[in-house]
Amino acid sequence: MKVMYENKIDVFVNPEQTTPPYLLGGALEPEVNGRGTQSCCQRFTALLGSPEADVPAGYVTPTYDPKYVLSPDKTDYIAVTGDVASKLPYPMPISLMFWGGPGTDSDIIKAASAYEAATHHRVPPPMFGPLKVPPESSAR
Repeated sequence: MKVMYENKIDVFVNPEQTTPPYLLGGALEPEVNGRGTQSCCQRFTALLGSPEADVPAGYVTPTYDPKYVLSPDKTDYIAVTGDVASKLPYPMPISLMFWGGPGTDSDIIKAASAYEAATHHRVPPPMFGPLKVPPESSAR
């Protein structure tokens, strides 16, 4: 919190998922140069009790499914990044993660909401339709 305050940082934003989606139940995408396939921040926001919000950031249709190959010493199978492109039948969402220190919930909600309003990346599911905005209430 001290670093955020001294540097006038209200909210951090980073990609939630850094690789295209892959086949459920298949090989997981391996780490590359110490970069995992999921957000860097999921672990410590949970440990700190810090608020976070994930919002739509667009869609992807190409994917490269990871696969298992026999290790060089032939004692195990290891996951490797796939090299055959596939096109998903339906676009899959990707997201951004907005997060901050404990107690910054309102800042997270304001920043995430502003991003969604500016980009219109959220596409409502056909069965649910757009979100209904309630009329302004005069009783506050």
